[in-house]
Amino acid sequence: MRKNREYKSDVFSMLMESKENALEVYNALNDSEYTNPEEVEIVQLERGVSLSIRNDASFIIDMNINFYEHQSTYNPNMPLRS
Repeated sequence: MRKNREYKSDVFSMLMESKENALEVYNALNDSEYTNPEEVEIVQLERGVSLSIRNDASFIIDMNINFYEHQSTYNPNMPLRS
């Protein structure tokens, strides 16, 4: 029986579509104190270089683009990817 690993990624993507949630994650990871969710511009990359690649979450704040990817299993290469 094959397990569906996409559901966790889908939930993460849905949560990060909210400007408030994106701002909270950004502040937590960058030790910042932005308070206005309207400063966040949600960006969705679909059908880029590969037709199958889609990012989990990305947004622009303070002229910086931020990409976040959900990992459902341990991945030792993740620090290299960032």
